[in-house]
Amino acid sequence: MDDPEAHPVAEKAMNLTIPDSDREQPARLPPEFTTAIESSRSLLALGPDWDDAGATPIDSSTWRRATELLRRTVMKIGEGVPVPRISPCNNGSIDLFWKTAKFTLLINVKPSETKSDFYGETTDGLMLEGTFSHRECGSPSALAQDDVP
Repeated sequence: MDDPEAHPVAEKAMNLTIPDSDREQPARLPPEFTTAIESSRSLLALGPDWDDAGATPIDSSTWRRATELLRRTVMKIGEGVPVPRISPCNNGSIDLFWKTAKFTLLINVKPSETKSDFYGETTDGLMLEGTFSHRECGSPSALAQDDVP
């Protein structure tokens, strides 16, 4: 391989420094969401029959999909997104549930599937219900915004 000192342009490129103010900083999740996600990790400790009615344990892949969906939704919408309740379901799925003065939204992240069900309604009476693919839409951010018509 050539010696960089033999190529003045290459040498300058290798010594290039970018001031911190010019670097793109990765967006950070607000601390209340980080806390909620870390707290929800306890769902992974639920064993078989955790509800004494035959419940299925929460699989780590389901938890990862649910928390990644939440992260992407929050990062896409930005400030003003409330923290949802993150709850286990007896079939091994995870519910993300938001209730505000303007809307209610429930997303059920199913085990071992790339699709989730949702149900939402606004105080104006708009109701939304269906299934979305995590791969196709990335996040249901339009459903969780306070300004839903």
